[in-house]
Amino acid sequence: MEKTGSRILPRFYPLIAFVIPVAVIVFLWLMAHGSFQKNENEDYFVFYLPVAQNIVHGNGITLNGKLAAEYPPGYPVLLAGVLFAAQILHIDQEVLFRVSIALYLAISALLIYFCARVLWNPCQAFWASVLWSSYPLIMWASKQQNSELPFMPFLYGALLCFLVSWRAAKNKEWYFFFGGILCGAAMLIRPIAIGIGLIIAVLMLFWKRYRFSKRVVFALLIIGGNLVIILPWEMWMWRQTHEVHLLCRTRDTNSMFDGLTFAVWNPEGYRKGVAVPADVKKFMEETIPKYFSIHSTGQIIALVTEQLKTHPGTMIKLLCIKAARSWYGTNSNRLESLILAVQGFYFILMALACWKFWKTRADCRLPLAIGLLLLVYFWAMTISVLSIVRYMVPVLGLMFIFFPALKPSRVFSLRRYLKE
Repeated sequence: MEKTGSRILPRFYPLIAFVIPVAVIVFLWLMAHGSFQKNENEDYFVFYLPVAQNIVHGNGITLNGKLAAEYPPGYPVLLAGVLFAAQILHIDQEVLFRVSIALYLAISALLIYFCARVLWNPCQAFWASVLWSSYPLIMWASKQQNSELPFMPFLYGALLCFLVSWRAAKNKEWYFFFGGILCGAAMLIRPIAIGIGLIIAVLMLFWKRYRFSKRVVFALLIIGGNLVIILPWEMWMWRQTHEVHLLCRTRDTNSMFDGLTFAVWNPEGYRKGVAVPADVKKFMEETIPKYFSIHSTGQIIALVTEQLKTHPGTMIKLLCIKAARSWYGTNSNRLESLILAVQGFYFILMALACWKFWKTRADCRLPLAIGLLLLVYFWAMTISVLSIVRYMVPVLGLMFIFFPALKPSRVFSLRRYLKE
């Protein structure tokens, strides 16, 4: 039995990794009530869903008769696919939306397994995926339609391509190109990903295993894959608006402004409130009246720059608050103490895992460098806007592929339990 089990069980790890998050989220849907059942994503109702409905009705990527470019089109297009399938199959659209959430989670868990499998044995890779599936913030994100859900499979798929190309002996060029395509698709779902392709491409230039000309080719293939996906949308926006925008129009200024005023800005009345130092609160209160006069990212940067010159201490405090809140903050300020406790535990595990991986796996430091650079990038992007942990969840999930470094392989092996 031991021999048979140890030979057959690893074949089922991918399938089990795929099923576990589905089982967990279905159980939560059946058992949870209250806020877990409520969709609190305002953008879903005022932008994503209406645009998806317009696509299905043949009106294109529009909202109120105009080009819907406040966000990239990736997520509305995916929602439109679900709505179209609901029409064809005569199934309630809410049922298929739930199915799509479960599929996004299952595919992400499977990709985490395969990413970890590049670095670990099947048992360790399986447990990395299981740990990801049980991460409380992943489960909380799955309670409603969020663009983070479809974003994760594309982000993890891109990383898998780069990891496979790192291990592959030949034909690695195609992996780099396809990884660039997946990065571009991720960018069209969430604009926060605008720099990930460039980060990976630049990192490839420091990969000393190959001569510099070869590294340049790898970097160009990643950028080329990005452009294949991004350029059609950029050209369409230019034809419709006669303006050049990176992925979307000025919607990001709303989130950036909110990030400067979150402790006192509560127009919808849903925030519980956040305690901040008196000088930071004063700056926020003085900034609110400028809301209607700010129309570009440059104006917000100018505002922050001016404040850094006149009140550097206040702005440094605000920066530190935003940097910390990126790991536990919520838009409504609810459950932040609980999230902070959970995140503190996982942060310690993540730091220990990365440190031990770096010390014991000198031959695999490039994947860790990619993971840490992406983590820092997402952290910086989250600090620049409204600093809430929801924006960090996808990249935090990515770090689970390094968690097996905390335990020897025998701890994770199912063979030990088969013996018993």
